[in-house]
Amino acid sequence: MLASWFLALLAGAGQAGQGEPEGRAAFEVGLERVREMEDESEWLRADEALKTLLEEHREQEYVLHRLPELRADVTRIHFWLTYEEPRPKDLVSGELLKYSPSTGQIRIRYRVEGDAKRILADFQVDSRGLRVHPLFFDGTHSITLKGQSLDTVVEIFTREDLDHGLCSLLDPEEDLAFLAEFRGEYYRNALDVDEEAGLRRGQPYAVKLSMREGKATVSYNKKTLLRTTELDVKGGRVAFRGPLPDEILIEGRATTAWMQGLVSAAVDRDRSLFEQKFDPAAELPEWLLKMDKAAVIPMRFPFPGAGQRAHLRIWKQIEELLEEERYAEARQTALALSEEQATEAFREYVLAWVEAEDGHPEEALARLERVLELEPAFSGARVLQAIVRADQGSESEALAILRQVTVDDPLEVDAWLLLTVTELLAGKPDEAKATIDRALRAGIPPVTLEEVNLTLVRARYGPVWGETFHRESKNYHVASNLNRSICVEATKILEEALQLYRKDFPRLAPASSAKRRFPVYLFAGRAGYLTYAGDLGREKYAWSAGLYYPDLKQLLIWNVPDREAMLRTIRHEGFHQYLDAVLPGIPIWLNEGLAEYYEVSNPSRGFMEAGRPRADHLQTLLSLRSKWVPFGRFLSMSVREFQHEPKHNYAQAWGLAQFLMQSDRAERRRLDAYLAELAQGKPWSEAAEALLDGRDPEAFQREVRDYLVALRNGMR
Repeated sequence: MLASWFLALLAGAGQAGQGEPEGRAAFEVGLERVREMEDESEWLRADEALKTLLEEHREQEYVLHRLPELRADVTRIHFWLTYEEPRPKDLVSGELLKYSPSTGQIRIRYRVEGDAKRILADFQVDSRGLRVHPLFFDGTHSITLKGQSLDTVVEIFTREDLDHGLCSLLDPEEDLAFLAEFRGEYYRNALDVDEEAGLRRGQPYAVKLSMREGKATVSYNKKTLLRTTELDVKGGRVAFRGPLPDEILIEGRATTAWMQGLVSAAVDRDRSLFEQKFDPAAELPEWLLKMDKAAVIPMRFPFPGAGQRAHLRIWKQIEELLEEERYAEARQTALALSEEQATEAFREYVLAWVEAEDGHPEEALARLERVLELEPAFSGARVLQAIVRADQGSESEALAILRQVTVDDPLEVDAWLLLTVTELLAGKPDEAKATIDRALRAGIPPVTLEEVNLTLVRARYGPVWGETFHRESKNYHVASNLNRSICVEATKILEEALQLYRKDFPRLAPASSAKRRFPVYLFAGRAGYLTYAGDLGREKYAWSAGLYYPDLKQLLIWNVPDREAMLRTIRHEGFHQYLDAVLPGIPIWLNEGLAEYYEVSNPSRGFMEAGRPRADHLQTLLSLRSKWVPFGRFLSMSVREFQHEPKHNYAQAWGLAQFLMQSDRAERRRLDAYLAELAQGKPWSEAAEALLDGRDPEAFQREVRDYLVALRNGMR
């Protein structure tokens, strides 16, 4: 997981002594108690306890070491001390006539008068012109349209998803009404038709589509026109298309995700505004702020060579090119530097940086060796060596390099930052915390370590909500700001999936002997989820319903209205969490391929079963054959390369995983041998030999493709 997060930390960059061990320990215990009060929403007690704690440990340097955390604590406490969550009825654009958070029963009305755009702001207009309401119904529900004059065609829908559902069309000119199932753009199955519906043009109307226990009815002015039973469509979202009515009434039993998401988004917005205006320094003791101002270290340039200020312009130019992924141009710019423009050490270091970012680790390492021959005291080259080795999967070597740098050059901030992050990735939060403490005692100012220090706090405590619910099972600790029942449901799903993973991979043992429950956080809405993911530097990975964050070992999920989509995400990201515990640092294709494989697991005869063919991936793979990545490259593909064409690469990874898991026992044995090689720390390219088992990569790829063609044909 090269550079993106590591280098972002490295770009951010008085002496601190050591307080009495007993005082430090007592302070840590007191801070832990404050955090427990926060978790229990005891904000006034937390505020008083924190003030008392700081007074008891005044002017101690170990308190200064926790200053970034203390700022965050003070800000959280003061927000929740006075904040009142908004009422759901104040967050919708219509009139909320009824809403029960416990049952999901809801009744909401939209009177379309005046500013229609504002009144219908809850609706989303899709590419087909449908006005879709975001509520997701999982029980009886209906939509009613009322108006003064029915002059043109009106369509009303209930949609399970974008491409499947029911539609009722009323055409007053033809006096026609019909109810049909649709797939994609087309009506596939007419369920009921009335060719003399009695529709009166120019007269007031009330048209209603109702769903109840698998039955659909359509009424016009309280007269039932159409009905059908035994439908595949059980729930979903309601929608309409046509002229705007005067009134829209939507009611039924829905998942609470939309409403909870609105509240969550409002809270997140209000908290963000509060944080922009709030100054935590006003609530912290003056002696602590004075100690913070006294802590400084000399500025360093991030590159080697004499005449360093002359290099700064070139460095920034290369940095901009790499941010835009213009690797060839960055490489050419560095190669074109003359002796008058830059020293050899500077040029070699810049080229090493370019090669590392462009996915050429061996070239990068060779250039770094040359840099160290020319500038043995330049610690930045050794830090970049560690980044490259970590990206290659050589975690232990990266750790050894970084630990030695912190001994040889204790004011090298980048080494401390990267060492802490690498220890977190290795599942060693206690060691990471000890590293931060050593860095602070070495004289690194707390502000320099603020981001990584706060990451450590998040690793231990997760997100802090106004109210938190918990559920612990044998292997999981689920926390949420939704309710306890969803925590119970999530632990059940995760435990069932975990048993399936362990059954399929009995030889994989946890990489760490420490017994620890997997942490899982369920967010009430997407806004809070995105904010937390953004705080962790993972916003670009947060487009889906959830993600697994390996640095913190945390599984993050948000309350998606479509419960089936949420369950798929829990299984997918839960597999990443499991695999990171038993076999970290594996190739991206294997990690994502198996996660896609297990995502569509289903209960069968009381057990979870995986291996269901995925029509979506088969369509991608077999309609775009020329886009297959050659297996010789695919098996060692980096994360950066894999994410460049995600749709194709996820499909190809699933296809290969499906073949290895389901085609025959020989392929499954090869997969087990491959996993054993990876577990022993073999480089990815060497481990792949166990998978190929003497086969040419192209021949192996043809085998996989032929298997998938047969699998697709068997589904037809």
